[in-house]
Amino acid sequence: IGGSATGKTADGGYVQRVAGLSKAETYRLTGKGRSTWPVDDKHSCFIGFDPTGQDEDPNAGTIRWDVLPSLHGVFVPYKGEPIRPIADAISVWLRAKTTLTQDYRFEADFDDFALHKVASRAPGK
Repeated sequence: IGGSATGKTADGGYVQRVAGLSKAETYRLTGKGRSTWPVDDKHSCFIGFDPTGQDEDPNAGTIRWDVLPSLHGVFVPYKGEPIRPIADAISVWLRAKTTLTQDYRFEADFDDFALHKVASRAPGK
């Protein structure tokens, strides 16, 4: 929560390392997110994954970030690109931020995130 609710900027989120995966398998991240303000250059909602599985550095160059579309007040479905882990884990990152302190209250919600194994064999086999 940031903006007028706190009088402060906000930049935070959640990370979870998903272990026990196979680097020979393909996975897809799905879920939904929403915010109380349209995403713009001052307000952002990000969804990311790191195929290395690291969960310490949100600024790591290995994280592949997607920005939610500029909608507010409604959950926006997310379906990520196919993912292959480098070893046996992937880290999932959910992040929101606002750089303003006196605008409207800014909140972000993320829900129903899951990592699914997807078929990676030839069709009809």
